[in-house]
Amino acid sequence: SVGGILLCSEVITERKRFEGALQQREAEARAFSEQLLQLHEIGIELSTSDSLDDLCRVAVERVRDVLGFDGASIWLFDPESNQLSGTYGTDECGKTRDERGLVCGITESTIQHFRINGSPIKIKSDVELLNERNEVVGRGWNVIVALRDGHELIGVMSVDNLFHRLPLLESQ
Repeated sequence: SVGGILLCSEVITERKRFEGALQQREAEARAFSEQLLQLHEIGIELSTSDSLDDLCRVAVERVRDVLGFDGASIWLFDPESNQLSGTYGTDECGKTRDERGLVCGITESTIQHFRINGSPIKIKSDVELLNERNEVVGRGWNVIVALRDGHELIGVMSVDNLFHRLPLLESQ
């Protein structure tokens, strides 16, 4: 009968939709598992760093080159002056840049976000992306992650999508 054919067609269509969604979730789970393995390997490499400078430089390069973020930088927090001191970052050509000697202020709301609220991450979508001279070099998303020693805020890592403009994925 026509009704049976339509019902069978709907069941097949729904099954195909379900199978597609399942395959997508399995692919996302594999990608997430791969990222966890990469993070583990990066952690092992960083644990053998000879100095803080070496650790920061390698961390910026691995976050960019292995984890696939376009730009990355690490800033160390001075609680007495409420300022961030640069270590290493990514320039407008995608190369590692020595940012030691650069100092910038940090807003009280950002300090509260990381220090008082205890939140480990701050995500900004569609913002101006700046270079080391505070000049706008593009637009995109920016994620700032708190770096802590126990409960103490010691710095931040910033990542962005300046070059490829890819959307921020939930798994990132």
